[in-house]
Amino acid sequence: AYGHKKSRIHYSGPLLPPSANIDEMLKEHERQIQQAVRKARLDKTKTKKNQELGRYQF
Repeated sequence: AYGHKKSRIHYSGPLLPPSANIDEMLKEHERQIQQAVRKARLDKTKTKKNQELGRYQF
């Protein structure tokens, strides 16, 4: 009744950038991860300092 289904992969957008330069893509991804880690650490430090300052204000 349904016939033979073909194997298909459905995706949205390109799986790889047009240049397909994997090394560059990995370097950029690593840079973005490092930037996110730095930002998270900085935000955590700011929050901790603000909490400590808040304790001493009357």
